[in-house]
Amino acid sequence: MKFGETNLPSIRLAGMHNRLVELLILALLPIFGLVIYTSIKHQDEHVVEAGSDLQSIAQLTALKMDRRVEGVRQLLGAVTSGPSLKDSSLDALCTEFLTTIRGIDPTYANIGFLDTEGNLLCDAVSRTASGNFADRAYFQLALAERSFAIGE
Repeated sequence: MKFGETNLPSIRLAGMHNRLVELLILALLPIFGLVIYTSIKHQDEHVVEAGSDLQSIAQLTALKMDRRVEGVRQLLGAVTSGPSLKDSSLDALCTEFLTTIRGIDPTYANIGFLDTEGNLLCDAVSRTASGNFADRAYFQLALAERSFAIGE
């Protein structure tokens, strides 16, 4: 072959090779599209499933907290019915009573008994200094509504 002459069969083969590659890519595009679509659809399903799981967990947590609050309400009902809380001459017995109650459920940092002015009369951890809790939102709410209140 002389300079400047072209080999037509090799050009034809190269052109045919390029055409086959293009045809192959064109044939595979729908498959790639299907893979991408399926992946996105599965991701969306997983997001919905995760949201549902999260909602279930939140509902169970709320139910658990409702039960806990009811337990506290019942505990306080039992505590306030104790004779040592009704007679101020029984201060030592008051502390002993609240310490015993707290020992039954040690998740409480403290259990105390306040008068209507917010003064601490006795508590489970036997504070040496008395305190006043009249400025606390939960105390003001309980006093205003004359019912159970939660706070801080």
